[in-house]
Amino acid sequence: MNKGNERVLSIDNNTKQRATGYWSRIIGHIKELESSGGPKIGYFYLLLANFISPLSSWCIQQLNGIPLYQLLFFRGIILFSINWIICSTQNIEFYTKSPSTNMKLLSRGLASLVSFGLAVVGLNNLSLSEATTLFQTAPVFANLFAMYFLKEKFDSTQGITMIMSLLGTLLVLKPPFLFGSDSTVVNNEDQNRFFGGMCSLVTALMAAGIINLLRNLRNHCHSQTTVHYTAVVTTLATPVPILFQGVAMPTMQQYVFILLMGVLMGVSQMLTTRAVKFSTAGKSSILGYSQILFSFIIDVLSGNTLDFLSIIGAGCIFSCMFIIFFEKKK
Repeated sequence: MNKGNERVLSIDNNTKQRATGYWSRIIGHIKELESSGGPKIGYFYLLLANFISPLSSWCIQQLNGIPLYQLLFFRGIILFSINWIICSTQNIEFYTKSPSTNMKLLSRGLASLVSFGLAVVGLNNLSLSEATTLFQTAPVFANLFAMYFLKEKFDSTQGITMIMSLLGTLLVLKPPFLFGSDSTVVNNEDQNRFFGGMCSLVTALMAAGIINLLRNLRNHCHSQTTVHYTAVVTTLATPVPILFQGVAMPTMQQYVFILLMGVLMGVSQMLTTRAVKFSTAGKSSILGYSQILFSFIIDVLSGNTLDFLSIIGAGCIFSCMFIIFFEKKK
């Protein structure tokens, strides 16, 4: 080997060592922050994830021409790539040996796949703020699950928040059988909105179940292992449906939005999964309502027209945050 090649290899090795050193220092700082931050670091992760999530939803709305299963596949590939790098560099296990844990991880992956598909349908038929508002009814479903499965008592605070959420949901959805319409065109639009709204509500229902499942898994495997299973399930489950649905060739601009969507969703999911390890259930659900505020800001900055009834409905659901917060302060 000549001196020129040796010099090139030396430069490459030095570059890799510096990159590894930077990455190790970043991970070291994060671990130090987590060890000293307590629950606060979990709430910080959640707030950051709630800010990133509406941005990824906005990217999805810019990809309306891409078939659903193809979009799911892109999301799985990007999430798998990001998580593989993290797990490989940190020696985190990709798979667990416990059959029961594996079943829960696979269930979490399938639930995430279905909920994301429903969320895409909701985002394609509603504005960002309307869809996000309906997504944030998840805490109401979580309370219902807790009453049914955990036999928790139904108190006045839960009753008020459920009524406020129901009222807000109706104002956002504006179901045709309650609000009516004057023309066939409007009827079709209303039906599409209603269908998208129902998909968003089912997404919220599944999100409530996923949160409870994550809390059950947090003591059985690493949070990144959970993300890995989700990425694997999404990537393996979508190729066959893609063949039946058809493939669309994205434009260069759409490729940019696909990459942004995948990275933002991956980061948001990792932050949420990691936050569950540190935060408590009550305050975690309260912070979730911040997505409504962030999504309205994005809609305003994007120049979208905001529906007056939807704003009132979002206000009803958003007010639940303050009701729950002040109740927990007592």
